[in-house]
Amino acid sequence: MSVRYPKCGSDNVVGYMGEWECMDCGYKFRLSTSRSNYRFSKMPEWKNPAFAAVLALIFGFFILMGIGHIYVGRVRRGIAIMIIGLMLIPFGIVTGALTYGIGFLVTIAFWLALLIWQTLDAYNLAKEYNRITWETGRAPW
Repeated sequence: MSVRYPKCGSDNVVGYMGEWECMDCGYKFRLSTSRSNYRFSKMPEWKNPAFAAVLALIFGFFILMGIGHIYVGRVRRGIAIMIIGLMLIPFGIVTGALTYGIGFLVTIAFWLALLIWQTLDAYNLAKEYNRITWETGRAPW
């Protein structure tokens, strides 16, 4: 079967496991058959794991944790992490005032652990998103 990409007309396409890529313009697509008529469908966009981790780390450092999760598409989890991160501010102030600063130090340690965890989780979720997208041809969530 000879596959030509209809948008640029190139026959320089490479296919693997149902996904095709035009080597001239870089467009990724899938072929689906319906009574020998071929239809092109666009693959979902990939999520960059490094970008998800950088978003999570930078915004998390400035108290807006969960942005990396929202980028990957896990909006509920991102908002939950953001609420927890924002609740740490008054919690740290109150416990710090009541325990002569020790509660504030414990809150800082918890905030740092949450920052590291949510950064690594956003990175791993982006990798999982790409893996599932590659295997199924559609966004997983």
